[in-house]
Amino acid sequence: MNGSCSHSGASPPASPEAHQLRWQKRWCDALSLPLLMARVSCYAPGTHHQRPNALEVIAVDGVSSGVLQSPNPALCAEWFRAIADNISDLIAHNMRMVNKYAPAHDQIVHMGWVHERLPEPEAWISYRNRFLALRGDHVMIFSCPPVSTRDWGKAESGYLVYEVFCRPLKAAELHEERAFSFSLLIGPGRSRRFAVEHASEMSMWEKAFQMAGFLEVQRIGCVTYRCSYKGQALTLKIDFSHGFTCFDFNTKLPLWSFKFGQLRGSSDDGIARVRFLFLNTETKIVERKELEFANYIAVLHCVHAFVAARVSLVDPGFVESRRGQHKAGCSKAEACG
Repeated sequence: MNGSCSHSGASPPASPEAHQLRWQKRWCDALSLPLLMARVSCYAPGTHHQRPNALEVIAVDGVSSGVLQSPNPALCAEWFRAIADNISDLIAHNMRMVNKYAPAHDQIVHMGWVHERLPEPEAWISYRNRFLALRGDHVMIFSCPPVSTRDWGKAESGYLVYEVFCRPLKAAELHEERAFSFSLLIGPGRSRRFAVEHASEMSMWEKAFQMAGFLEVQRIGCVTYRCSYKGQALTLKIDFSHGFTCFDFNTKLPLWSFKFGQLRGSSDDGIARVRFLFLNTETKIVERKELEFANYIAVLHCVHAFVAARVSLVDPGFVESRRGQHKAGCSKAEACG
């Protein structure tokens, strides 16, 4: 893969003395595929059926290696891991190059190929390939990988990273689906399901969504949402430092305010209303506050993102991993520079 063709052929002996020498044998590339932005899969295209002892490599331009058979599972897994790691390294290098010249608010946290489960499978096709990227404040979904600056504006769809929720699917939820799958909850009754090839990829995407949400929450600091209650126009402000504040939309006067530590729970009615439970530190009574939103799911996901970001600050493992990523990113950027 990604090699240059070294043509070989057996040349007849040039002299009588050469007949004792063996002809030299060298590898000859039957097909060469660039691995940058390529993908490798052990599944039959568009299905959840895994090919036994086989894999396929598809380049960014759609050229396929064909089905590559292996004599045993261990060797197939070894080849798959080697190719997948090579692709990951090339994508990571591409990310570093883009991030080197991109502003702080437009950095790429993670990107790679995923398989999206079709909401209404057609015939035998139940999956389609998509390229997923966490960049800046958005989760971006592409039909083809962005290889140029202009390509980044061609995403099929995009969602604010703090208004979506990445949830790994449990085994009981997988009905004719691939083993390593996660759901991206994007709105009331709306979700998109994606699958990856390996458990390590699943773990990487989970951590990437957590990191992307953390970075964006820290960057923006606060978010406001229009809302109402019993016909009164209101505004809810979610602030990373100060917590929750509800204002009258017209007078801008604060009606109530609570810190994150006072939040005891939240729920919704499945339509528009969100119920917050806050502990009043003076009376020691749990108060219920109800608000109605145009997109209540986005608000709940935003609250989750802010709470998770605050928890991450006191999580030694998360803080240490962030430091490690920062140091690695700096050293690799310096090496590339």
